[in-house]
Amino acid sequence: MAKAFLFDVDGVLTDSADISKELVKRYFSKLGKKVGDEDIIPNLGMGMNALFVNTAERVGVKIDLDEALSFFRENYALLLKEKKEIPGASSFVLDARKKGVLTAVISSAPKWRVEENLSSISLSLEDFDLVSTEKDAKRNKPYPDIYTKAMVELGVDKKDAVVFEDSVSGIKSGKESGAMVVALTTTLGREKAKLSGADAVL
Repeated sequence: MAKAFLFDVDGVLTDSADISKELVKRYFSKLGKKVGDEDIIPNLGMGMNALFVNTAERVGVKIDLDEALSFFRENYALLLKEKKEIPGASSFVLDARKKGVLTAVISSAPKWRVEENLSSISLSLEDFDLVSTEKDAKRNKPYPDIYTKAMVELGVDKKDAVVFEDSVSGIKSGKESGAMVVALTTTLGREKAKLSGADAVL
């Protein structure tokens, strides 16, 4: 039996991955540039800076990163109100912890965004044994650092950890950490999730 469950947030606990895509599209639209899912999805799960910088590079637009990040934060909460949890996510987390399984949030997002997402499904940082966000590892996803560091802090071996992810970068990060990875289909869809290299697909 697994000793630790490590959860990404957007697209895993909350149905909020689409918010990132929508706000990136709106920001680039302000700059007169239309971007599509194909420009954004490869950058999901890699952190806020990479989300905007990598998308800008893909479409050949120069951006003011501080302006982009401010735009995102100013509009995020309003769109989050329209979203719901992934069915059964909060009860799964709480039940696991009651059964003695360690639980952790492992997100490339800033801490404020993690807190807002958890609050939207009636969870808090205190419902987890560990919370790691974008500033807690030198290299963000798709590198394995944030997961490897979390397993050390939790005191569990990689063979006893299960990672729940929804993005290509997150799945790669989890796999390279040596943990078992379960891919949710919320962001990639079932076919791409099956091809992602994850050990299981939900």
